[in-house]
Amino acid sequence: MTDRCQNNRSVFVRETSQEQGSGPDPNVVAVILAAGRSLRMGPKNKLFEKLGAKSILHHVVAALQESQISSVIVVLGHESERIKNDLAREDVTYVMNLDYEQGIGTSISAGIRSVDKSAKGAVIMLGDMPLISAKTIDKLVHDFNRNPRAEIVVPTYEDQPGNPVLWSNRFFPQLSSLSGDRGGRLLIKENSDAVWFCPVESKSVHIDVDTSHDLERLRTTDGFRS
Repeated sequence: MTDRCQNNRSVFVRETSQEQGSGPDPNVVAVILAAGRSLRMGPKNKLFEKLGAKSILHHVVAALQESQISSVIVVLGHESERIKNDLAREDVTYVMNLDYEQGIGTSISAGIRSVDKSAKGAVIMLGDMPLISAKTIDKLVHDFNRNPRAEIVVPTYEDQPGNPVLWSNRFFPQLSSLSGDRGGRLLIKENSDAVWFCPVESKSVHIDVDTSHDLERLRTTDGFRS
């Protein structure tokens, strides 16, 4: 049976027993990029800054663990032991990126190379996007599973693309060969036929924490208190 969905494409179902929000999906894992130095925040590591009772990174991990994602990989580099301490009670897997100072591409590569070979897809998640919810993640997983043409699932809010992006394992070789400051943007541009835009209800896909101003704005406008 086929359904109709966005872009007027026929939708066929990937082999999976999961429906949106029904529990962990063994097909999809998450890779959190948490290795960088956060230079725009000054001497502080932004991932440890508090929003409410949790650190920024802890909010990201919590959202993924509440979603259908089956497992969470955290890519470490700068202050790796401190991150492990912050997440000591969380069920995550760590992978060390010794080349993290060379750029985000090295962290994507390290994370994807550690993904289990049975995984059909991976969400690449920035460690500084604390407003992302399990609902948003599950929408990406749902669209990925409902349409085999959705090999690069990009969330959109008000028609503008954001993060995180869910990648089919077809692109794991390219992702694992990234280096330097090259992220996935060029791969998305080069493979536009594989991109599936997934409308979501939250502007969180556009919100990360790069500066102290970003952090204070989140604490004020989104109700967080340190």
